[in-house]
Amino acid sequence: MAKTRADAIRFAYSHIGDHEDPPGSNHCIYSSWYDQAGRYGSDDEPWCLKFASFVVVGQCGVTLPGAQSPHGFASSVACLQAAHDHSRYASPSQLRGGDFVIYHVPGERAGPNHGGVYIRRCTAHTACVISVDGNTGHSTTENQRDGGCVDEKHRPLSWVLGGYVPDYAKPATVTAPAWWHRTLRRGMAGDDVKVMQRRLKVDDDGAFGPMTEHAVRYVQHRHSLTTTGVVDARTARAIG
Repeated sequence: MAKTRADAIRFAYSHIGDHEDPPGSNHCIYSSWYDQAGRYGSDDEPWCLKFASFVVVGQCGVTLPGAQSPHGFASSVACLQAAHDHSRYASPSQLRGGDFVIYHVPGERAGPNHGGVYIRRCTAHTACVISVDGNTGHSTTENQRDGGCVDEKHRPLSWVLGGYVPDYAKPATVTAPAWWHRTLRRGMAGDDVKVMQRRLKVDDDGAFGPMTEHAVRYVQHRHSLTTTGVVDARTARAIG
């Protein structure tokens, strides 16, 4: 049975720090899984889309219409084309957590040239997105589309060309506590934040600051939720 978007995000974060070996070789577990002894490609090709496919197909069990192989995509160009051809395309503003996100990284080859697992916008008011990418560099000075590791990246929205929407399972309905009625994140304020802070046993000034975010992340970690620091219904239920 296919898993949910939340599962995909959790799986993607669990691979941060993985890297190719030796450096510069493109040899990694994601290429080996995708290529299957040369049936679907070569393990010396760039592997950003192979990583995303490993998460979505290999771990979440989602079938991708129009994919290059039963294991998903190896090419950002092919992924974006399949999204258009099979009514799976999401524009930059429509992307949701767990989607394939396709980038054009400036200074590299024209058109789609990189991809990853989309997580979310940095904030509602910034032109920035967060994704977990394979075959990227840890720092902004390293190669962003052939850097050899898995990492969380904050990318300019201007780099995003769109994405492919997998057919995830619908999440089970979560009953949130009465105090929760909106998604809460750092920078927000209100009576609901104050109630949450009391349950977290932090200063209840009603402002969602760094200490509140730290406490939220701790609860998420303790309950095996993705440690985003953002309070959705599942996190609110864990807080109580």
